[in-house]
Amino acid sequence: MQSTLALLLGALALTNAQPTQRAQAAEPSHVPNAYFVHLRNTTADGGRADPKAAFHRKCAEKAVAYNVRYEFNDSDLFYGLSVSLSNDSAVDALKSIPEVTHVSPVRWIPRPELDTTFADNSAAAFESNLHHAVRSAASHHAKRATSADAAAVDFNSAHRLTGVDEAHAAGVRGAGVKIAIVDSGVDHRHPALGGCFGSGCKFSFGYDLVGDAYDGYDPSKIAPKPDPLTTCLGGFHGTHVSGIVGMDATETNDTLFSSLVGVAPEAELGMYRVFGCTGGAHEDVIVAAMQRAADDGPHLISMSLGGYAAWGGDPSSPYLELVAGLKRRGIAVVAAAGNNGESGPFWLSDPAIMPDALAVASVENSEFPTYELRDDGGESHRYGALYPFPSGNYTAVVAGDGSAQSEFGCFSENYEALAANLTGDISNYVVVVKRGWCPVTVSQQQAVANGFTKILTFPDPDSDNIFIQGYGVPVVAVVGNGTIVSIGSTTDSTIYDAIKTNGEVKLSFTDKTPVLEEQFLGGQMNNFSSVGPSWDFALKPQIAAPGGNIISTYPLGGGGWAVASGTSMAAPYLSGVYALVKSQHPDLSIDEIFDILKTTAKPLLAAGREDYSPTPQQGAGLVSAADAVFHQTTVSPSQFELGGTEKLATVDTTITLRNPTAEDVTYELGHTAANGMAFYPYGNSAPDNLGWSDGRYINLAPLPFAASIKFPSSTSVTVPAGGSASVAFTVSPPTGLDPKEIPIYSGFITATSSLNETLSIPYVGAPYDYATTPLIGLDPPTPGIHDANRSVFAAPQVYQYGSKLAQGAHQAYNFYDDDTPVFRYSLLQPTRWTRVDVVDAATDFVPTWYGYDPTQAVTNYTRTSMTPNGTVAGVEVLGNIYLFSGDTPLTQLSLQWSFPLRDVTGTTYVGLKKGGYRLLVQWLRFGGDEEKREDWESWMSGIIESTRDAYEGPVNGTVV
Repeated sequence: MQSTLALLLGALALTNAQPTQRAQAAEPSHVPNAYFVHLRNTTADGGRADPKAAFHRKCAEKAVAYNVRYEFNDSDLFYGLSVSLSNDSAVDALKSIPEVTHVSPVRWIPRPELDTTFADNSAAAFESNLHHAVRSAASHHAKRATSADAAAVDFNSAHRLTGVDEAHAAGVRGAGVKIAIVDSGVDHRHPALGGCFGSGCKFSFGYDLVGDAYDGYDPSKIAPKPDPLTTCLGGFHGTHVSGIVGMDATETNDTLFSSLVGVAPEAELGMYRVFGCTGGAHEDVIVAAMQRAADDGPHLISMSLGGYAAWGGDPSSPYLELVAGLKRRGIAVVAAAGNNGESGPFWLSDPAIMPDALAVASVENSEFPTYELRDDGGESHRYGALYPFPSGNYTAVVAGDGSAQSEFGCFSENYEALAANLTGDISNYVVVVKRGWCPVTVSQQQAVANGFTKILTFPDPDSDNIFIQGYGVPVVAVVGNGTIVSIGSTTDSTIYDAIKTNGEVKLSFTDKTPVLEEQFLGGQMNNFSSVGPSWDFALKPQIAAPGGNIISTYPLGGGGWAVASGTSMAAPYLSGVYALVKSQHPDLSIDEIFDILKTTAKPLLAAGREDYSPTPQQGAGLVSAADAVFHQTTVSPSQFELGGTEKLATVDTTITLRNPTAEDVTYELGHTAANGMAFYPYGNSAPDNLGWSDGRYINLAPLPFAASIKFPSSTSVTVPAGGSASVAFTVSPPTGLDPKEIPIYSGFITATSSLNETLSIPYVGAPYDYATTPLIGLDPPTPGIHDANRSVFAAPQVYQYGSKLAQGAHQAYNFYDDDTPVFRYSLLQPTRWTRVDVVDAATDFVPTWYGYDPTQAVTNYTRTSMTPNGTVAGVEVLGNIYLFSGDTPLTQLSLQWSFPLRDVTGTTYVGLKKGGYRLLVQWLRFGGDEEKREDWESWMSGIIESTRDAYEGPVNGTVV
């Protein structure tokens, strides 16, 4: 979570802040004037004073105007409240109240985004030499199930992939386990979801915290109600998620999908609605939902939502206390890792990133329903679709105006002229759309907006993106008259080629019987699945589950069923498996079940390759429900976070094997290396340093390095019946790698037992000394170059905005118009804190690095009359101009100082008087102590002199 100031910084403060360009979905933003107030719970420690009463009293004394949004009264979870302030300047007053431990912004959380499978995000994939993996449809789609009776087709392919079908066959179906879901509500009228709400129903508990009209912007639209029923199609997400966990269509009259069952169909479900029919949600609504769910006593909370987070240890995050407190109560949190795989490594979501949550990655489903169509030459083609197209003969036309780009159908104009030139009823046409540039959801929306209700997509034959080759469709769309839009997908360009050759092709749709075909890359990692590790090198995600092209329940108004893709689908799947294990082993703790799930998971090969995907992409691998439910051996720990080489010596690399059986068991220990990876995988191979910093070069390219693992005692160990044994191993990280690339190595410790068990423990580490690697560039800057062509390895510098001349030991500015200083630097390593403070020019502080020659004294300047505002690890500072928590490597930070100083907390303006100053830039690494001066690294500028009292202070307000 970012600091208060970081989320408040606007154009006034940062005229040009340029983080490394990384593709991303909608990300959290600060809700204006809304804050979490973390309180010190003295009553829980036996104190007699009421912290909340004291807070309200002291706010009145300080004349702080506020409204309470939510109160959080569970002392063992998150204790405090959220408030709306009349003015952000009151934040500093809140922080000064003794009962307050943290004040942090309430964020706007975007509603979960799905169906990124077919976007052109091949840069995030393993893209080296992948053409060999793209085969014709005839060779990679083997028929798995056919039937003259559509209802006899078993659509539970994900269960066959994970062994859930074996658990069900043994009668393990989640009975006795309560699962709470925090999402967009549920259409519990659906027969497969029980058809009712309340005692005795499948959905027996829950609450709607927001109502239909809530959009995450206008709190006046909040309309809570006891029943979390959601019927709008915009709120489909929670209904789809719910079906994955616990649907049961086998007792319904559905003619097509009566075979579908959720992972834990006998579990008791609860829904806590935090999204309306449109828009996002305020973060305090989500926290309130989690606490309300906790009070209803579930065994776990499943969360398919979140926003970007750099690391899980930020004390200002309400999730840190909350998830830890839920675990102490015996309530597990299973959360989606995120759908930002196209953004490259180190891009995760909270609450999944929290240390006590289980973060889930997504794997492609193994099979897809297909139907037959025939062209006017009598040739048969298979197309993947949820529902078959309406019977009839239709004319196929290609989207666009004939240009290659328009054929992707990503824009309205790609259909407007086409529709205008057609003769007769537009419903008699099938529009053929190339996929691979934008998500198919976008193509669907644009086509429907222009009147098309039958859409057939095919993979771009010129693309090397293997992830567009398989079948896939977006969620169901319904036009105004209630008609469900028909959309299907083929795996080759045959129909498109025929149209281009012949000018017109007729397609005949008569087949209504689905055939399940093997999905290309089925059972392998989805490229949209977010990739870790966190920026403090913690292993996230920790496990994977089916999340690509999952069929599940949908609001009845949209037909009742839909296909969707995302870690949003993987998290409830894993939640269901957790419930299966818990129902079979009710006395196991959260950590014990997490350990079992991870160590029985199956490591996955990289998509389209013969080597293993890094653990920061797949965690422990694909969940194996049958192995987890019917486990015998247990192993702990279930993951190793080795950190940089400076930390490795302090990590206890020992595993403990426990044999609960009545016979001795022998284990053979081994090692499976995964591909190396790096934040900047191309290093200096790209021109102009772009390989280090340009978003086009940040991806999950496989790199040929791995650790060496040794077992000093033996690779074989026999554990007696009912006993345990501990086995140590040593790790030798790969050497010779450039720390500036931020390389990551990973793999699995394996144990194969005489009981035919195969267990594995994932690990992750950084093969360099993070503690001593320079955080910033230190090369001499090239004179006169201050724009994007500035080397990312150049040392920090200050220059005059108007003239672009670099400042030396001293420069005077009038802080008016262009006569202001600009500070620019690049960050090469992740940091827990970045501060740009201002100190008296006469300071005797010795920084790590100087931005001037300290042997040359400068005396011809005016001393400032400003006095220290506070201290940072013992150093007196006059104020602050930039503050950021969880700062990540970035190309350039360009900060024009054209505003008054803020106080040391970065909250309230304190002005800027005439006189001399220096910028003191300070960085705290992950693992460092904020109070220890030796843990901070710093760079200090030459003298920046203000020739006038530029800004009065204190100023009533903060940056907005």
